[in-house]
Amino acid sequence: MVPMIVRVYGESGSDDDPLVTDVPVTPDTTCRDVIECCRDPGEEVCALVETWGSGHERVLRDDERPLEILQEWGPHQDQVKFVLRYTVLPSAMNGHCQYTRLHQQRYSTCNSVVNNS
Repeated sequence: MVPMIVRVYGESGSDDDPLVTDVPVTPDTTCRDVIECCRDPGEEVCALVETWGSGHERVLRDDERPLEILQEWGPHQDQVKFVLRYTVLPSAMNGHCQYTRLHQQRYSTCNSVVNNS
């Protein structure tokens, strides 16, 4: 399979000159793989964050797959950004991230479309 390119934004870049890494991903690529590709050497605590809309975001688990996440967004995947964050609240890193209402609605909609197909 030909890899898809996922753009990952670094949080330390300025608005005028953001840090951007284009990462090739396949269906088997995990968020941990993307983090390892993008993070600064020596930086151990960082996370990949999915952002959308105005201020909505979710810390992704290491075992999630970026390609699946984008596919779930369907035609709206251009609204999603992946951001590498070195500063993440400890409560967000425990694997029990809280979803915003919008995110829950998106997954409900995707699941109902898939289940009704």
